[in-house]
Amino acid sequence: MSQASDFDELVERSRMIANKLGEQALWKAAVSLESWYFLGAGPEGDEAPAIGSLEGKPFVLVFTDQDRASDFGRRQNMRRSDARGASRSAEEMDPLVMNMDLPDAIDYMRQLKDAGVEGALFNSGAYAFQSSLIELIDRYERASRG
Repeated sequence: MSQASDFDELVERSRMIANKLGEQALWKAAVSLESWYFLGAGPEGDEAPAIGSLEGKPFVLVFTDQDRASDFGRRQNMRRSDARGASRSAEEMDPLVMNMDLPDAIDYMRQLKDAGVEGALFNSGAYAFQSSLIELIDRYERASRG
């Protein structure tokens, strides 16, 4: 089973009513990954992980694997291209995917929290899951302590 399908299954289990164990397993897996992936945004050479809006609040977009980040980024780039009526070259459609190892990613989450970002949205679509940055940092710290 691939890492992507593993996370899809964990998300499904966490959504079952009264399945606290499923939710705990999902977050344990998320904070146990070696790296998290982000879409780069900003001026060339000064890119940072993309911040989006969820219910009017700023959220950082996080992905559990590079393929999910790339697929989401390509879809977003194609939508922008369609809206502008621009031609599509493969190079223009490929998003910048960044990754951070977990300790660095958590440090970055702390900086984002201090800057007013509310939470993190993991993956996208039917298998998306989210957390406030305060809860996410706490989950990581608890998992790190064992």
